[in-house]
Amino acid sequence: MGNIRSLVAHVFKICMKKGTDTSTISILEILRRFLVIFLPLAIFFGSLTVMLYYKDVKTDLINVKKREIYTVNSQIKMVRSKFKSIYTDLQFLVLQSELTDYLEDNSPKRLDSLADELLLFAQIKRIYNQIQFIDESGSETVVVNIVNGEPRIAVKGSLQNKAWQEYFKETITSPEGSVYITPYDLNPTGSEETPILPVLRFSMPVVDSEENTRGIIVLSHPVTYILEELEAASTNYRIPTILVNPQGSYLNNYIPVFTQSPQNEDSKNFASILPGEWERINKQESGQFLTDNGLITFSTIYPDDEDHGPASVSTTTPTVIDNEYLWKAISFIPEKVLNEWPDKILGRILLLYSVCLIIIAICSFLLARTALRRTKAELAMRENEEELRAINEAAANAIIVIDNNKNVLHWNPAAERLFHYTAQEVVEKSITSIISPPKHQSTFTKMSKQFNIPVDSDSMEAKTIELYGYKKDGTEFPVEVSFSAFKKRDQWHTVGIIRDISARKEMEKNVLRANKFESLGVLSSGIAHDFNNLLTAIIGNINLVSKLSGTPPDSLELLKNAEKASRRAKALTQQLLTFSKEGTPIRKTTAVDTLIRDSVDYALHGSIIVSSFDIPDDLYLVDIDASQIGQVIQNIVTNGRQAIRGSGAIIISCQNVDNQEIEGLPNHLSGNYIEMSIRDTGRGINEKDQPKIFDPYFTTKEHGSGLGLTIAHSIIQRHDGHISFTSEENKGTTFKVYLPAAVDQHPPKEKEKAKSKGKRFRIMVVDSEEMLLNIAGRMLVHLGHECVCARNAREALDVYKHMWKTGSPVDGVIIDLTLPGGMGAKETAGAIFDINSEARIIVSSGYSNDPVMVDFDEYGFCAAIAKPFDMDELAEVINDVLE
Repeated sequence: MGNIRSLVAHVFKICMKKGTDTSTISILEILRRFLVIFLPLAIFFGSLTVMLYYKDVKTDLINVKKREIYTVNSQIKMVRSKFKSIYTDLQFLVLQSELTDYLEDNSPKRLDSLADELLLFAQIKRIYNQIQFIDESGSETVVVNIVNGEPRIAVKGSLQNKAWQEYFKETITSPEGSVYITPYDLNPTGSEETPILPVLRFSMPVVDSEENTRGIIVLSHPVTYILEELEAASTNYRIPTILVNPQGSYLNNYIPVFTQSPQNEDSKNFASILPGEWERINKQESGQFLTDNGLITFSTIYPDDEDHGPASVSTTTPTVIDNEYLWKAISFIPEKVLNEWPDKILGRILLLYSVCLIIIAICSFLLARTALRRTKAELAMRENEEELRAINEAAANAIIVIDNNKNVLHWNPAAERLFHYTAQEVVEKSITSIISPPKHQSTFTKMSKQFNIPVDSDSMEAKTIELYGYKKDGTEFPVEVSFSAFKKRDQWHTVGIIRDISARKEMEKNVLRANKFESLGVLSSGIAHDFNNLLTAIIGNINLVSKLSGTPPDSLELLKNAEKASRRAKALTQQLLTFSKEGTPIRKTTAVDTLIRDSVDYALHGSIIVSSFDIPDDLYLVDIDASQIGQVIQNIVTNGRQAIRGSGAIIISCQNVDNQEIEGLPNHLSGNYIEMSIRDTGRGINEKDQPKIFDPYFTTKEHGSGLGLTIAHSIIQRHDGHISFTSEENKGTTFKVYLPAAVDQHPPKEKEKAKSKGKRFRIMVVDSEEMLLNIAGRMLVHLGHECVCARNAREALDVYKHMWKTGSPVDGVIIDLTLPGGMGAKETAGAIFDINSEARIIVSSGYSNDPVMVDFDEYGFCAAIAKPFDMDELAEVINDVLE
């Protein structure tokens, strides 16, 4: 950079000698600055373009592979869904009363009734080209053919064809209720006018009331229907997915072009076209691989999918086929098509780089011209120093100028009014005695280092800092100093604009104090929500490990301790949620004796203060949010603990009272109450402070927040209760908390209904947290249910709609209240109700005080389960909703 400057200066001198005008010099300077900015940026974006090209090529190939896997998996699921539908039709026909009657009475009338039923079934379904009932002797008792789109009763006969006889023997010896599918075509060739389409035969044995096999029902489904659906679902670039049987022959009516070399149009054998690829495909159940010819994705279709796992293509852990299959579904993308993407990406990247170069060139030129103009402006400002001085003298804010030794050089009238010093009193004196009081000298020393300007520096960035001013009468006040620097006779001077910010500081203090509770609330809410998610995973894993057989007793004891600690952490998160905002209490009928003892012990943990309890056995039950009332008790006890000097005691007593017995109770409160009296032996509250103890931020403690009693007062009001106190200095303080008794005084365990067991449900869990999906799925599987997971609203709706349309809907949905992507639980639930108006949906959240969690039924949910939850809570809510 120094060499460039020297070169430019040399050119400048030469140009001046030759009489070059100022405009030419400006153009050369702009050009120099332009090249300095443009060249590094052009090289940087060029390197970035090359990186993006290779990254995009790799990403696109990965996306193509994923898309092909998804397509083939979807097609396999479609075929299996088709098979299940046909199985259902077979079971329907086998169980028809007409067939049962005919098996009991072989009269012509019964036979005609059976024929009419099969004819009616054919008219309704129209997806079979033939329906047959073949008796135990192999005779076609009833035959319905689809002719020109209309079902007709055909001529009956015996099974003469050898293949038909083998097929009949295979089916009639099958177990009751099983379905047999032929792996080969039983149709005759047909004529040119009426060609017979290839079909699959689905058959099921027919058993009479004495469990004797009396024949079979056969449904003939054209393979063409399946091929058309596969072709419609194909997205792999002009070549539909094909079906190949175990012998390697195509079942499609066309020959796909798998290689660039021409193929024999009469050949329909995959092994003859790609023998190496066929050997690999034939041995594995599913997979995806690249060859010299292109990308091949495949999976296997079995005659009976109940004996196999879910249809999916695996490229990492291929499974070897160990039994006969029906078809191979093969998707193929030629190498020519794969090679088209890099060229397209290269064109797009080059276009982007060209646009970037143009933008960089324009911006570089503008920046170079702006920099030159700024240099000229600075020169003009230095030339007009006297004019600026006059302006500073007339300014409303204090303006001072100091040298590198921090001695005052200029002191305008506004500074005199602000500090009450005249210019004669401060000029040539150090600014440190005026701008910062002695007790703030250390702060000012650090700040004042910013006033020192490097000798080789050309400019100084303007800065603003806050300090303290010191008036002539000794008054200290906060000031804001904005300062910059300028050169004068090769010496740096600092100019500062000083403003009195006493009023602003006071206002900021009040605003900060007013917003403190809300800011802490937002932070508490977020921490509690994330912590509840973590606790859900922790408690769930502990539950599952505890259920494992063979777990040593010592380990079980440790797991119980870990679970106990997690539940204590759960109570802490609930306190954070209560602190976060005035949340609506989630009330349950509760006996408060244990809650009081645990809350007091928690608040006094680690201190020498003792506690005593007087709680009667017949104390009323109350409808409360236990975590919030526990926080009230802890806040009051903590307040008493801090008021006790040294040793002391906290005395807690409870009793049942009527509203008439409570002094100072508001008129609108009536009925039975419980009274909790919490008395400490501390120093008490002086009389002048007593009216303010429930005010926000009021505290007499040096490090207190002034929020404990405010929160307690707010929680009791939300529970329709009342809180009061009495106190005398040096004699302690007594707080009395009144809570209304529950209408139903039966303990919760007497109201619980017996939960049924043994039912298996299919339940969808929707949550953006991967670990929560995993633990919820494992807990559901351990409880005997089937789990379907979704990570966002869109995925949940797609899966739910697909399962609903395919006849295998989920029984219930557990959905997190807050989901990414713009759709929360309420919106997602509404979309699910559009699909199934009777859907059973459970809302879950770590924000247990959210209105949706409290009044879930008003938002369309069947139940709510707060995080963290354990396996018993999960089982209880599932049984309540789905039983």
